[in-house]
Amino acid sequence: NVGGRRLTTTLASLRSDPDSMLGLMFSGKHPVLRDADGCYFIDRDGRQFHHILNYLRDGTLPIGLSRVDRLELLREADFYGLKSLYGFIGGPTVQA
Repeated sequence: NVGGRRLTTTLASLRSDPDSMLGLMFSGKHPVLRDADGCYFIDRDGRQFHHILNYLRDGTLPIGLSRVDRLELLREADFYGLKSLYGFIGGPTVQA
């Protein structure tokens, strides 16, 4: 349950980037919030989360995003710590 949108996936998909927020959340090392129905709950706008899941499942990148959708997805990729997705969809990178 992401912001009221119910989606179905596997723990393997959520853990596919172990350094991301989702990888850490579902590592089993931290408690995760659940809603009244027992579904995992993430308090975020769920409009772009299907793109996050598709990327975690198989590396699929969205195409044909509007400017607004791209900016929203960049914000979500940054929030979830998905650095590679963020870079692929055009976020700035910082050299260390």
